[in-house]
Amino acid sequence: MLYNQSERSKAVRAFTLIELLVVIAIIAILAAILFPVFAQAKEAAKKTACLSNTKQISLGLQMYMNDYDDVYPGALPWVYDVNNQHPSSAAGSRMPIDMQVYPYTKNDNIWTCGSDSKNRPASTDGDLEWWDKRYISKKIPRSYAYVAEIRTVEGDARGENPDRNTGLSTYNNSPGRTGKAGSAIDQPSSTIGLVESYSLGGDKYSGGYVGSSHGAAFTGCDAWKLAGRNPNSTAGGNTLKPCGETTAAPTKGHNGGSNYVNCDGSAKYRTWSQVRANDFWMFKLNKPSTTYTP
Repeated sequence: MLYNQSERSKAVRAFTLIELLVVIAIIAILAAILFPVFAQAKEAAKKTACLSNTKQISLGLQMYMNDYDDVYPGALPWVYDVNNQHPSSAAGSRMPIDMQVYPYTKNDNIWTCGSDSKNRPASTDGDLEWWDKRYISKKIPRSYAYVAEIRTVEGDARGENPDRNTGLSTYNNSPGRTGKAGSAIDQPSSTIGLVESYSLGGDKYSGGYVGSSHGAAFTGCDAWKLAGRNPNSTAGGNTLKPCGETTAAPTKGHNGGSNYVNCDGSAKYRTWSQVRANDFWMFKLNKPSTTYTP
């Protein structure tokens, strides 16, 4: 059969099956290389945005202290809520940290981190209690928790559960739950006052919602929730003495760590090993001379 010139040119330009397979293989290899890079870049952008959020919250805390004689907010103090519930009516009257600093931040959305993938219960869940019930319909996830007193080995040795030398507020069953004075902190730039806390397992209320008391305070044995912790390892302080070990998944965070607000108003990214070191040294108000492992 005879072909004209145009048909012969088309035949010459066509790709063979082998050539097509080679091209597809090259594209697949490039995708395998570049997609993780793109994912890391996306996570880095989320980390930066979350760091900006924590910085704004820290500024709100500083302004609050300026108005309250250098005293930090209380962790879930019992006060009359906006729905006129009585303070003795349980958690519905416990004012979360986001509501206490709102007059200074004027922004609810800074409490949500883009990396927060926590599957929360519906905001209409009957077990959830709200200080401001207008926020039930807003359903704004809260990704940060205010540090109250946590449990440490040193505190247990003194018979304190939790350790009174930690946290920016007392934490007990009394309605007071008063904030502590800024003067009680000897190294503000190395003392943590706010953490990313939206654990992915073991606590459906972790993080919670803006306007609700659930998940607003970081206290007791809540250290298991911190990002970067490996619940399946016994190394690096993962067993959480004196609290024991939990196999629940911690906060997702950002590449093995998360953002923390310091008591001097700064915000900084830290890894699990940094905040866990020396019996949670960074959570202690007066830094002890005793060294613990980890």
